[in-house]
Amino acid sequence: MIMAVFALLSIALILVVIFDFFFFIIPNSLSIFILGTFLIYFLLTDYSRIPYNLIFPTIIFFTGILLAQSNILGFGDSKLLSSLSFGIGPFYTLHLIIYTVLLGGILAILILAFKKHVHAIRLKAFQNNIFNKLSYFFIDDLIAVKKEVSHIAMQKYMPYGLAIAPAGLYAVYLSFVLKG
Repeated sequence: MIMAVFALLSIALILVVIFDFFFFIIPNSLSIFILGTFLIYFLLTDYSRIPYNLIFPTIIFFTGILLAQSNILGFGDSKLLSSLSFGIGPFYTLHLIIYTVLLGGILAILILAFKKHVHAIRLKAFQNNIFNKLSYFFIDDLIAVKKEVSHIAMQKYMPYGLAIAPAGLYAVYLSFVLKG
């Protein structure tokens, strides 16, 4: 069962990376899916962890809202961090945050160093019909998102979901697979 949860979360986090890289958006459906996966797992195995595991996600969510209001972090990023922290618990949430910060710094350097190439990859993805059909499944108003993700937005914002996803996957691995 642990491996099934890990596989489902891996797929969801890969989709997070794809959507955040190309559209600067983390669909709510993916954060809800991650939260739901953890919730179902806890209900089937150890439901006594649910109240204990709600403390950190609540703190992260409200801190994330404050950071999003300050344009430091996106709302999708804070929702993703909250849903991941619900499943991994307080101890591994600290791992998640530390690895996210480290990977975010490396990511920022790489994106700034290869800005022209990254922009060209994103523009090709916008023109890809198969990618657009996949996107309509997760993003309600893809046309509005495409208008918002303009040339200026692509140069101004940093997709931190690219750092949160591998850090989250590693934290899930530490908390579930190594423990379980």
